[in-house]
Amino acid sequence: MTTRYASLLIFALLSGCGVVDHFGGASSKLPADIDKLSSDARALVERSLSDIDPAKMVDYHVHMLGTGTSGSGIYLGPPLTSSLQGKAMATLYSSGGGIKNDDNGDEEYVARLRDLRQHSPLNGPSHILAYDETYHTDGRLFRDETMFYIPNEYVYELSQRYPEEFIPVISINPLRSDALDELKHWAALGVRYLKWSAPRMEFSPGNERFTAFYQLMADHGIVLLTHGGPYSAARSAAQGFGNPLHLRLPLSLGVKVIVAHSASSGMCEDLDATSQPKPFVPCFDLFMRMLGNSVFEGLLFGDISAVLNSSHLGNPLKELLGHPQLHSRLVYGSDYPGPAINIVISTSDIAEQGFITEAEAKALNEIYDYNPLLFDFALQRTVKHPETGARFSSAIFQQNPRLP
Repeated sequence: MTTRYASLLIFALLSGCGVVDHFGGASSKLPADIDKLSSDARALVERSLSDIDPAKMVDYHVHMLGTGTSGSGIYLGPPLTSSLQGKAMATLYSSGGGIKNDDNGDEEYVARLRDLRQHSPLNGPSHILAYDETYHTDGRLFRDETMFYIPNEYVYELSQRYPEEFIPVISINPLRSDALDELKHWAALGVRYLKWSAPRMEFSPGNERFTAFYQLMADHGIVLLTHGGPYSAARSAAQGFGNPLHLRLPLSLGVKVIVAHSASSGMCEDLDATSQPKPFVPCFDLFMRMLGNSVFEGLLFGDISAVLNSSHLGNPLKELLGHPQLHSRLVYGSDYPGPAINIVISTSDIAEQGFITEAEAKALNEIYDYNPLLFDFALQRTVKHPETGARFSSAIFQQNPRLP
């Protein structure tokens, strides 16, 4: 987390609900009133949809949050409950996710997400993410370092309750002593996606002790969605686990991998360098190096979630827009509730860097006020390369034929 973000988070928590809502979930209008958009905002939405079938759209990256009030088993761990910064982060994410009352947090989060989806022209499913706990290397639960826990059972049950809306993405920390049995269980139920954040869960994806786990994933056609680059809330000793080069092991065993955010922030050690000490380079450069390797064709993908966040914005977005030959390897992810948190994305910064016009920024801000999920989609469809005018291909926002 940048110093700027940390300061804003703490300021929001100390200042009370009004400031929290300004920095967090700042949408003030009802999604059901989306038809009240101005003509300019409606026109921008229509342009976003002009070459896409909304029914075929897929959001590969939607977080599930809650407070455990529905018997879900969700809990917030000490990193979010024992420090002012952690409490501020939890407060802003709750605000962005539409949780007004912690005593009804699970239900309110799901209701808000479904409300945003249903009052939008985007009809495709959302991949909803479980999030496993942190474990010691010997397989014991490391609850003190678990940021939050979203059980596999919870996201699977939601997908069964709303099968047209949600696709379950399980999460299994491979350090768990029962990791293989857990993977077999969910594979037998037809689950085909698994989510990790290796820096937060504190393991290296390149550890050969996970070979059997990867082989089982490949055998069942389970896709790995994994955080790329450092993780703001992880301990410094674990930040290197987000290095995209560690993913060569699962890729070499035939596992399809989606690198979340296309590793668009932070610095990673260039493990391929021959010099000592090995230099640190943008993690995004390492991801692009791998994406350009024909060996990983059909196996390695990136999602474009968060590439427009203030902490990511810049060269990665320009590079992704400027390489249309790679767009078949990219998929859309909203990283919801991220886009609903007001401080996460600055349309004025995006306009200042030439990715959108001032008029487009104004229309997008209006869309955000009604529906931040639609706002994120419209923003991703509107951004263009500052020099060439190239945009993201419409195929990015629809079901990728090489993924289940």
